[in-house]
Amino acid sequence: EAQLLQYARKHPETVVTILRPCTILGPTVKNYKTNWLQWPVILTVMGYDPLFQVVHEEDAIRALKMALDKDYSGIFNIVGEGIIPLSKVLKLTGKPWIPVPGPLLYPFTQLMWYMNFFPAPASRLDFLKYLSVADGERAKKVMGFRAKHTTIEALKSFIGDQRLREAHLLEN
Repeated sequence: EAQLLQYARKHPETVVTILRPCTILGPTVKNYKTNWLQWPVILTVMGYDPLFQVVHEEDAIRALKMALDKDYSGIFNIVGEGIIPLSKVLKLTGKPWIPVPGPLLYPFTQLMWYMNFFPAPASRLDFLKYLSVADGERAKKVMGFRAKHTTIEALKSFIGDQRLREAHLLEN
């Protein structure tokens, strides 16, 4: 992003659009956060319950198409409407979770990542501790982007399809 901004300063005649989607979820998304939500027992950092905001994969694709179809210069946060605490995300999954003290969870996660058992290094655990919410007003005002799916709808879309996969009613 810094390189794009530097380029935009050197070439003001060029349209540079930067889309910053929050966590993207949906039936076909696979990343370290979706892998984490698929564990049979979900580990969390004890003492933290940050707010989450996600955007449905269809909305993220639509925002990208909007940016490709028209010239919008600048930085735009692409977000779903609404926020949800981590504890509610975990309740929606229907899976048990275990809060683990950070001084134990971070080294354990790093070791498991080195051994190729975890999908991401321990530094990614920070998303389980800290607020992850962005303001999407500029995308609304300038691009006319409004997510069709709320944060909760995107979560339910992902979780619903995951349950169907676990029941072998839907292909991976």
